[in-house]
Amino acid sequence: MKEKDYTVKEAAKFLGYSTNTVYGYLKSGEIKSVRVGKGKIRIPASELEKFEGVAEEGASEKEAVVSEVVKGPLVLPTPRPGRSLEDLSGETPWHITKLWLEERVGLPRLFDWLVALASIVLGLSMFLYNRQLDVFVAGNLAEWFLPIRLTLIIAGIGLILANMIQEEFSMYSHLNNVFRVILVIVYFVLAYLQMRSGDLDGLLINGLFALTILLEAVFGVVSSAAYAFFIGGLMIGIVLAFRYYPETSGLSSISTAIYRVIDGYSVLLSGLALILLISLVWGYLVNKKLFKIILGLCGLLLVALSIHYATESYWARSFFILIAAMIGMLLPFWEEFKRRTDVDRTLVFRMFGAILMSFSLAIVLIGVVQSILMRNARVNLTEKVEYGKIIVDRAVENSLSALDGLSGNELFREALTKENEADLTSFSKALFKNYKDFENIAIVNLEGMVIAAYPLTSQTGVSLSRYGYFSDVVKGSANYFSNTPEAYPYGDEKTVVLGIPVRQADGVVIGGVFASYSMEVLGDRIQEIASEQTGQHFGLLDIDGRWLSNTNFDLVGTKVTETDVTYLSWLGGKNINMGYNGSGRYSVVVISSPKNVDWTVTLAQPVFSVLDISNSGLTTVMFLLFVIALVVASSYALVREEEELL
Repeated sequence: MKEKDYTVKEAAKFLGYSTNTVYGYLKSGEIKSVRVGKGKIRIPASELEKFEGVAEEGASEKEAVVSEVVKGPLVLPTPRPGRSLEDLSGETPWHITKLWLEERVGLPRLFDWLVALASIVLGLSMFLYNRQLDVFVAGNLAEWFLPIRLTLIIAGIGLILANMIQEEFSMYSHLNNVFRVILVIVYFVLAYLQMRSGDLDGLLINGLFALTILLEAVFGVVSSAAYAFFIGGLMIGIVLAFRYYPETSGLSSISTAIYRVIDGYSVLLSGLALILLISLVWGYLVNKKLFKIILGLCGLLLVALSIHYATESYWARSFFILIAAMIGMLLPFWEEFKRRTDVDRTLVFRMFGAILMSFSLAIVLIGVVQSILMRNARVNLTEKVEYGKIIVDRAVENSLSALDGLSGNELFREALTKENEADLTSFSKALFKNYKDFENIAIVNLEGMVIAAYPLTSQTGVSLSRYGYFSDVVKGSANYFSNTPEAYPYGDEKTVVLGIPVRQADGVVIGGVFASYSMEVLGDRIQEIASEQTGQHFGLLDIDGRWLSNTNFDLVGTKVTETDVTYLSWLGGKNINMGYNGSGRYSVVVISSPKNVDWTVTLAQPVFSVLDISNSGLTTVMFLLFVIALVVASSYALVREEEELL
């Protein structure tokens, strides 16, 4: 009679070992096999009978060890049967590592996976541009950003590794607690900084997550209960944000989104949140299966919240919430995963590793897209600022040309010689009507006395002789255009002044024509080429770094601050810079200098609008990320046993 034989998987079940352990025995020759086809092997029953007693002995030892284990939140299952690291001392380091991962590695709890993956992904995504950067800078807290994201990544990786080694190395049995404490502190610090900067959403999400980690570590609650605490607290926080922080407060984008969806239905929102909370409590106490299904549904709600944050360029927060959503949707299948690890120890690690790789790939992809968008924005801004420079040069040339044309008029020169106020006023009025750039026109004689002015015709008799520009024009016989605002008798504020000497046919100077230039008109003219939908705005700086023109009228006349990225560009002469402007907005700033006047033309655009998700197709990236990660998780959850191939 033909001896019965087994596949590798059947042999593993028979012995109570993992398939990887059986493969190890096959490779070492301790179990002999027979090849029955291309790539297929069978193990005779007689080979397994030699190991049957060993397997039973190993199983009894395992039960004895389990009975001695003190159950608690920080204790994981005992190691599976298999060779210890001491038994593998003669193997290569790579083979030792491989077998350790397959047979001896500890399996982190689901909540530890949530904490670790969320922290790693949060830290990585904080290297992208995130709108919370603006919030941090507005509160002078930007220096905290780099240490926080590095600590999140390191502590997240450390938590997983600590869980993996604590079974094999008893001296490190509490190392995972160290990383938990570090992450609790980091999330509390992050929540505090966001509270100081007025970021209610960040305070709610990160503060609640820190409390959840603390609750799980101190009281040893199961992963599903800890997750339910986080979800329930988040729902309560959303309701409070909606009820007590209206849309106009600007404190919460969560409440803003809810206003847009169910404006006027706050009672309905509160009722739905209350029903969901009651269902969670009842499910946890009475029906565990329903409880996990509800948590899975809550995960779907978090997906919607994650996409909302992505559309607002809160990438770090979006990815963090998306990780939490996926863990919630995995909860109903977690027990099945744990059962499958009896056969395949590395199943969970491969699954979460694939999810982490999917998120990392998405972060890299978004980073590449942001780089492309930023490069295109710089090209666009450079072209526009150069065009703005041309407009300024032409404005200066046209203004001086207009005054020069008036001074060359014979009738005008005759009227100035005779100091005919009526005729000179008519000439001034005609010039003022034709050139909207002028705020006031004044005609002076050799002594600097204003003979005629328009539109302030009643204020003749004022002397300009005490001003330096009068000497340059009338005494120095030169054209003049201010590089910086100067005192002018017609108006309380300093203004840009231009002047032209008036000469007779023989070249003798008989007086001058002066005008105050309207920087508001010039500013509006160059602003027309900016895209206001994307937040682009032009500005003009004088030779001393004072704002001649700015869309923020409160800044006009003030000197650009040293904390403004525009100051660095103006001071260093670098054409393109990226940083925070005087309003605390992270912006791209491009500058250029006109050739006819010592001014600087600036053009700025907020980085948020440059990287606007609606203009970049990053919504598709978020959707594909969710689909890919969900498919990866589902493929492990729905995997079926197939016949093994060697």
